[in-house]
Amino acid sequence: MFGIAELISLIISAFFILPVVIFLREMGYLIGGKIFGAVNPRVTSGSGPRLFKVGMFDVRKYYHLYSCFSYDKLRHHGKFAYVCLYLSPILINVAVGLINKRSARKWIYGRAGHVLEPIHLLHVLLRPV
Repeated sequence: MFGIAELISLIISAFFILPVVIFLREMGYLIGGKIFGAVNPRVTSGSGPRLFKVGMFDVRKYYHLYSCFSYDKLRHHGKFAYVCLYLSPILINVAVGLINKRSARKWIYGRAGHVLEPIHLLHVLLRPV
């Protein structure tokens, strides 16, 4: 059955995790575009009418499930440049995943090398900062 725990997970995934993943993907394209000389790069997040535009970043009203990176031309032509440009979001996600895995392992195992129990993890997450 679909309970309250699944609803909370869905809300967290849809409104917090998905925008972060979309942002990382577009930053991967932007970094790849800068490396290979993209002329006039633009990052659009969302669809519908424009809310605001700051430099190369264009934010639209409906931000979910649509974003794009566009450019006029590449200074470095060739298959290698295009393959690397389209591979850059994958590489950025892999790099962030590996960094998170390493830091999460240190956080979960602690300094003594033992695994924290789930109830202790909950207390750590919910403690006031």
